[in-house]
Amino acid sequence: MEDNRLAAGGRPVATTQMDVTLTHNYRHRWLFSRTRSEKLMTVLHCVGAVSPDAKVLVIGPRNEAEILLLACYGFRPRNITGVDLFTYSPRIRAMDMHKMAFADDAFDVVFVSWVLKYAYDLPRACREIVRVVRPGGVVAVGYTQTVSTSAIVGQDAELAGGLSEMHEKFAPYVDHVYWQETDPAGEGNHRVTSIFRVKK
Repeated sequence: MEDNRLAAGGRPVATTQMDVTLTHNYRHRWLFSRTRSEKLMTVLHCVGAVSPDAKVLVIGPRNEAEILLLACYGFRPRNITGVDLFTYSPRIRAMDMHKMAFADDAFDVVFVSWVLKYAYDLPRACREIVRVVRPGGVVAVGYTQTVSTSAIVGQDAELAGGLSEMHEKFAPYVDHVYWQETDPAGEGNHRVTSIFRVKK
């Protein structure tokens, strides 16, 4: 049954996980936290197994900032593809990370910066990430570990277990871990980052 409730000003009320995520991302589409994304890129850039010619998938960039910054780090712009739930840019395809329209093993690198916590089915999203990265390819992940309910996405916090829980979500496909870090982010939260090679 369709929910036709309206908020003040006549805007529809977000009623599903995807509605809440879309609403949040649309309102904040011009925001970009360069510091946290760039730190993950800096480490990725230093991983010897990652070529500047790598085919890179960026999940959930909102806008072109992450894509352009990856290009600044030496990745070929023609080999960088972005996907998000909505897009205004030819560099970003409208697509759900839970069901991506790419062939198996299509990318050398999947860059998932502060997006996984928006998944409405986290195991499924992780399986899709593994599916589209080639064997021996690299996944770079960053998110904020919280210990309370997320006000942004309206669900109990996933990945509250930090690095070990995140790696478990990708099990048994985590091979060599090139980088992992848990860094305080204030108010009891932590920034969690990992870059690992995929085995399958």
